[in-house]
Amino acid sequence: MPYWPECRSAIWWFAALSALPVVTALLSFRVDGKFALWQLVIRQFWLPSQLFEIATIVFASSRGCDFYKEWLGLGREVKLLITIWLLSMLLATAFAESPNTAVFSLISWTIHALFAVSALFLFRRWCSSSRGYRGDITVMFADAMPLGSAAFVLLMVIFMMMVGIGSDYDWVSSLPGFTHIRHSGYFLMPAIALSTGMIASHEGKRRHLHLVLLAINFGFAIWIGSRGPLMAYFGVLAAALLFAMMRNARTIGTITLALAGGALLSQAIPTPDHSSFNAVARFEGSNSQSADKLSSGRTEIWRDTWRGVLEHPVLGHGGNQFRLQVPAAKETYNHPHNSVLQFAYEWGLIGAAAMLGLLALLGGKLVRLTFACPRRNLALFLAASSMTLFSLIDGVFYYNLPIMLFLTCAFEILSQAKPDKKQ
Repeated sequence: MPYWPECRSAIWWFAALSALPVVTALLSFRVDGKFALWQLVIRQFWLPSQLFEIATIVFASSRGCDFYKEWLGLGREVKLLITIWLLSMLLATAFAESPNTAVFSLISWTIHALFAVSALFLFRRWCSSSRGYRGDITVMFADAMPLGSAAFVLLMVIFMMMVGIGSDYDWVSSLPGFTHIRHSGYFLMPAIALSTGMIASHEGKRRHLHLVLLAINFGFAIWIGSRGPLMAYFGVLAAALLFAMMRNARTIGTITLALAGGALLSQAIPTPDHSSFNAVARFEGSNSQSADKLSSGRTEIWRDTWRGVLEHPVLGHGGNQFRLQVPAAKETYNHPHNSVLQFAYEWGLIGAAAMLGLLALLGGKLVRLTFACPRRNLALFLAASSMTLFSLIDGVFYYNLPIMLFLTCAFEILSQAKPDKKQ
């Protein structure tokens, strides 16, 4: 097979990306919850994801990615918005009250930007190389990501059985993987959306596989009490009815069966005696709560964040300043649980407008390409759009892994289009 080396590279890349949640959990697997310093670093900074970004940049460079040439190939509007964003980020960093943490954020976003260029370069290369190969790159990722999430779920079940669900273990912040159990919603969300799109756009064994994966990942999202991913998912699911293949009776029945199975599974398995678990119970108990309690304190955080934005509307406060400066953050939360406020607080209104403009241009192109070829792109589009909606109520565009997953979904679609210097 003439294209096998390139296809093999794509297989390994997508497999490694999809395995990151499991890798992170294994590296921080401690039944006693007493993490070593290096394990705390992995959990708090999502270190394996950052290293994967750097590895991708190096790999793309070795395959001939010329970052200057890629810059020249961008349209004028995109160049202008990127320039404004970079200048805003540099100025915000220069005038930040805590420069060390601001510089760390600047480095992280620079890595994200280089990763974006590298990923798009690789996807275009793999997309052209996979012609005639039965497992194109879209299917590779749409299969691998839900499988990786399901493997993480299995690892968590094994861990809970080892510890004992009725023990006095700190289930919220001491589980392996990430700093908080509900951080797993950042990859469960795209996994759920990908499986939904694959059920709608594929038949036979692949549809059956994703029925099971959707039930597992959806059920675990309910079990851990993560309401945000569920709200974003159902919001996008309603909008997805614009696609004819989502209105198919068999598709609706299969998705409904998977969601019902996952919901029943989440209620059948015992949960720790903690109010953070079981999204169904949290929704039921939210009717009598105030707006702040209903939103888990988000409305208070949003008010304080907006006040901070108005204090420095032009330059912003710089990256990673939120936890140190916003009273409602209580020196605990790293972001305001809203991407628009996050960008405005860190980079000022001008920098935030530039980033949102880039996302709007990208979103418009993704919509056009998805409607042009829904069978190929629907799963990726549902994942990217659901993560965007999710970012309005959580920190999707703060942590490395969800940023990478969003860019992967978006750029897989974009890689099918020929570069257009006018765009």
